[in-house]
Amino acid sequence: MDRPAADHRERRSPEQRPDRPCTAQDYERALAGAPLFTALEHYAEIDSTQVRARALAAAGAPAGSLVVAERQRAGQGRHGRSWFSPPGGLWCSLVLRAARRDFAEGPPLALLAGLAIARGIEARTGLRTALRWPNDVMRGQRKLAGVLVDLLGQSAVLGLGIDVAVAPADFPPELRQVATSLLAEGALELERPPLLRAVLQALATLLAQWEAGEDAALVAAVAARMPAIGRQVRVCEPAALPGAPPRTGRLVGLGPRGELLLAPAGAPPGAPPERIWSGRIEILEDPAGGDG
Repeated sequence: MDRPAADHRERRSPEQRPDRPCTAQDYERALAGAPLFTALEHYAEIDSTQVRARALAAAGAPAGSLVVAERQRAGQGRHGRSWFSPPGGLWCSLVLRAARRDFAEGPPLALLAGLAIARGIEARTGLRTALRWPNDVMRGQRKLAGVLVDLLGQSAVLGLGIDVAVAPADFPPELRQVATSLLAEGALELERPPLLRAVLQALATLLAQWEAGEDAALVAAVAARMPAIGRQVRVCEPAALPGAPPRTGRLVGLGPRGELLLAPAGAPPGAPPERIWSGRIEILEDPAGGDG
């Protein structure tokens, strides 16, 4: 499962290479009849699928409108950060519309989408991945995928980025120690359109549970893939504000809406955990295994 992947690339013809450009027809064939999908816009290159999907949502595009690009010139991450989006990755944004609940209720969509990516990857490749709250999918200590959510009234634009067939040498130097790809992790199944279908299938199941109010089960499923729970952590930018002081302590779990439950360092025994709604987690001790 974890064999080096370089030889797989070398044995493939140019038409078979996993980082070859996919076409709109590739995605339409793979997504035919898939849940949550209704219409496709495919680009060889675009500034940002998220910007385009937000425009579609604002213009009244139907739920299931999907924007996919082979490469992004200005991919977006949380808090305005850039997202490295070269050829070989799965870069897409999906318009969703709430039917029976508001997207602001229950566990955040970002957590559910991260879990859907993890399940989709496992279904297609067998690789087990972990979640780093609130929106990252990890393989060991390296980031494999991420999620971006924009809420627009009763609509949501869900951005997904998965490093599928990005070779380690293709990452910029500042990312080589913190990012990975399915190719680098030795996955043998690297076709992006079927992977997207698997992610959408997993997400549809999770959204059905969310609409049914099964919040406790969803939060438990997310927590089960979080190796940070039970460990000493630092939460940076806990108020989603650059420069806000970090909080340290033991992460005891997730609350009913997916918030962090942190036992702050120095708190008296029996004190209730602090609830943290946004931020970035750093584990202060090496997790055992690391793949959740």
